[in-house]
Amino acid sequence: MTAHFLRHEYTWSNHCITGNVLGWGMTASSRPRDRELLRELEKTASAAEPDRAGGLPVEELAYVPACGFVKMTVIPWDAGEDNRKNKKVYLWQPEEPSLHPGVYLAPTGVWEDEPEEGYLPVAEFEKRTEAPEDIFISMHVYDRLPDFLRAVFWCLFEKKEGLDFAAPAWKKEEFAGNAGRLMYAIHSILPEYLRRRAGYVSYTEQPVSREPFYFSKEPCGANCINLSDFSRQEFTPVTSKLEEYFFYHLSE
Repeated sequence: MTAHFLRHEYTWSNHCITGNVLGWGMTASSRPRDRELLRELEKTASAAEPDRAGGLPVEELAYVPACGFVKMTVIPWDAGEDNRKNKKVYLWQPEEPSLHPGVYLAPTGVWEDEPEEGYLPVAEFEKRTEAPEDIFISMHVYDRLPDFLRAVFWCLFEKKEGLDFAAPAWKKEEFAGNAGRLMYAIHSILPEYLRRRAGYVSYTEQPVSREPFYFSKEPCGANCINLSDFSRQEFTPVTSKLEEYFFYHLSE
């Protein structure tokens, strides 16, 4: 089965299609005349942060009430007559809004075709069919799934800081794909209400507050799961038998 994605582009332009005469905004879209939608996407894109130190693309999943989840690729971008330091954002939006996890995994990276008069064609890709348990096994968290899920749920319910997934063994160019796979597995088992809150950022070298989950090469946050050494990581003991039973049966 295939999924169709609308595409949108945010950057600096003399004439943005959202109505800006000069400045930053949406410059191309698969629906260039849907001003209401584009203004909502513009707010989301403006909050995304590029990786200025390493220059790597940053992948971010964010929930937009007007259209559901969108996947963004953020890259550093010099623009304007003074070559000011800013960013360019490529947004993928499922054509049919849905909270099903299969639509979250839009392709990583950027597109090469240039928009024609502000229009970008709709893209079509195969849907994800990988089983969540196979992903948990490959990420080496399956044997301690109750502890892993407890950290995920704690972050969604009680977090004051995001949950950092540190993966020292991953190559930087692998982060976007690996992070997408793990978050797909997490989204697959979350109730719909919590999926709306479970956005993520990958790759980053500093703590992130705008989304509850983020992926880094080395631990950089107070709340961290080290995916390269998870089998030996210590966690605070459960506070009750009820909590223990809940996460045991959830993992089952």
